[in-house]
Amino acid sequence: MYVYVAYKDMIMTFDFKKLRALMVEKDLNARKLAKLLKIPEPTLYNKLNGKSEFKISEIKKISDLLQIEKSQIFEYFF
Repeated sequence: MYVYVAYKDMIMTFDFKKLRALMVEKDLNARKLAKLLKIPEPTLYNKLNGKSEFKISEIKKISDLLQIEKSQIFEYFF
């Protein structure tokens, strides 16, 4: 799924397929991840579907859990 966001007269596209694939690879489903992030599962689904944005603290926590290197964060979240 592609998510389009308007930012300062630019259209930015986000696709969280790579993040979802890594979640599957690491055996971390949305229910588990939502619990670890201490957010409701529907809130996580909204974030993964581009209906709301991830907070910086959530990106950090997910990156730690999925062992995403700092240099790769943009590949998964932006």
